[in-house]
Order: sequence, then C-alpha cells, then structure tokens
Amino acid sequence: MVLALQVYVDESGEVGQSRAFIMAGFLASVDTWNRFGKEWHRVLGIRPQLSYLKMYEAFHQIGQFSGWTEKARDDRLRELADVAVNCKLKEFVCGVSAQAFKNFDIKSLLPAPANSPYFLGFHKMIRTVAGYLLSVEHKERFEIFFDVHKIFGYRAKKYYPLVQILEKNTPMGAILPIEPIFRDDKETYPLQIADMAAWLVRDKCEGNEHWLLQRFENVELYGDFLGLPELMNIANSEPIELTSEQQYEWQEVIDSLHLDIRD
Repeated sequence: MVLALQVYVDESGEVGQSRAFIMAGFLASVDTWNRFGKEWHRVLGIRPQLSYLKMYEAFHQIGQFSGWTEKARDDRLRELADVAVNCKLKEFVCGVSAQAFKNFDIKSLLPAPANSPYFLGFHKMIRTVAGYLLSVEHKERFEIFFDVHKIFGYRAKKYYPLVQILEKNTPMGAILPIEPIFRDDKETYPLQIADMAAWLVRDKCEGNEHWLLQRFENVELYGDFLGLPELMNIANSEPIELTSEQQYEWQEVIDSLHLDIRD
C-alpha cells in the first residue's frame, strides 16, 4: 500500500570529522514525487549524462563528475536544485552536535545504541515530520525512506517499535510510519536531493556558505538541532512512565532485541 505523503532522508557528517551530523529530507505527495522524478531524470540526462547525484563527488569533481569543469558542474547542480524548488517540496532538517560527542564524551552518558548521532537524528527526523503534520491537522500515516546506512541504520530501525509503544493511542501514534524503509540513494532520485540538502547544511555548520544553498531560500523549511544542552537533557532525563500494557509490550521488544544481538 502506497501512502499519500512520503519523506526521503539522507545524512551527512561524522563524529571526529564534522561539527554537526545532519539529517535532511523532503516531504511531498506521491504525485509530486512522480513529477519530481521525471524532471530529475531529465536533468541528469543532459550531456554529459549523470547516472545519479552525490554531492561529495560533485564537490571534489570525482566519480560522476571526474573531468568536469567547475562551470559545468555548477550549472548542473543549479538545475538539479531548481527541480526541488519548482516542485515546492517541503524541507526538514535535524542536526546533532557531533562536536559535543567528541569534546564532551556524550557517548558515555547515553545508553547504546542511543549514544550515536545517527540514532538520535534518525528518530528525531521521524518525530519532527510527524509533529509538523499534526500542526497542519494531517491525520493519515506517512511513509519515510532513509538512505541505506550499513552500520547504524539497522540498529536505529530495530528500536522503532519502542517509539510506537510510547505513542500508542496518541495523535502522533496515529500518523507515524508503520516502519522506516531504506533505499539505495543511487537508485532513488528523492534521496539524491536529500543528499544535496544534507551536504549543504552540514557544510554551513562547518562555517562555509555554499552558493547553492541560496537556491533553496524559497523552500519551506522545518527543523531542529540537538546541541550540547539538549543532549545533556536527554542524558539526564527521568525514565518515562509506562502503563502496564506498555510495559508488557516494551519488554517483549527488548527481549526480541536481545535475541537478535545473541544471534
């Protein structure tokens, strides 16, 4: 079953290498994504052709952009960015301070696997989108797609049922995705525009204002950032009180996770 609204999310940044870890994504209807895909495919096909877009390759002029002039690269990036703008996609950004993890050893204060920027950004993104949809009185479930992350993606998704238990019988619980889905960004056009956005926002957090970011000035933007104070609040927060039914369901999930770890 394909739901009416879909979000596509990619990430940029690493602890020890970046100031921030960024999750960025775009929300649109299925019809809009279909229109986006056709136009994105057209722009990729302009000679010299591209099979996909990765901002790392574009910025360093490697891979797909090997041998390109800066002007040719910039012209293509501008056209690709304009596809998102013209389709009136809604942008969501969730950032986590990677610097706080490095300088203040946040990792030791949080239980695994929640002690990684990816885990926090992954679940924060889902809740941020759900919160926005509730604010505009949207009452149906949405789908969310993430780029494949071989290390942290599986772990983050395995704990998603715990989020569903916490939100059971709440307005947010009624619209949360049935499950997060992973796709290969080389084969999924909407993840490629998410890659562009995540890279640009992460680069801005490094103190660089890439000219391409200006192309998104008219895109609706919603976001949140977990800096040191917010991360410390999470680490020091009191345990959530659960109903007896929630406690039973919670324990079932935890037990299944332990079995997975032993396997």
